[in-house]
Amino acid sequence: MEGKNFHRNDFLIFLFFFIVTSIGLLLRNLQNLNEILLLIGGSLGNIGGVVVGSFLFFWWSKESIFKKREIIIFSVGIGFVIYEFLQILIPWQTFDVNDIYGTFIGVVLATLINLLIFLIIRLRIEG
Repeated sequence: MEGKNFHRNDFLIFLFFFIVTSIGLLLRNLQNLNEILLLIGGSLGNIGGVVVGSFLFFWWSKESIFKKREIIIFSVGIGFVIYEFLQILIPWQTFDVNDIYGTFIGVVLATLINLLIFLIIRLRIEG
């Protein structure tokens, strides 16, 4: 029963962040935003991408061990940072340090969501 909860929760989080990130990417070209909103809007692909990518891997692998899930989140974040640095070498891409900040925010957000899921499921099992 516990595995089903993880699988369902991971899919719902993946779907939610996929939709939010998609809408955010469509709206990120709005004018007159303050610096924080510009940072978030400009790196929303990285923020949401880490969460979506991590939870997609969780969902596919049906992983329910906290430590392994954290390794997946960290690995996805490292992959995004490596890709950002590779953009220096790709002529049609643009390196942006704000995307690295966005990736870090995404790793922290994915970790907090993962921790919350574990706490909720543990409380349901014990309660």
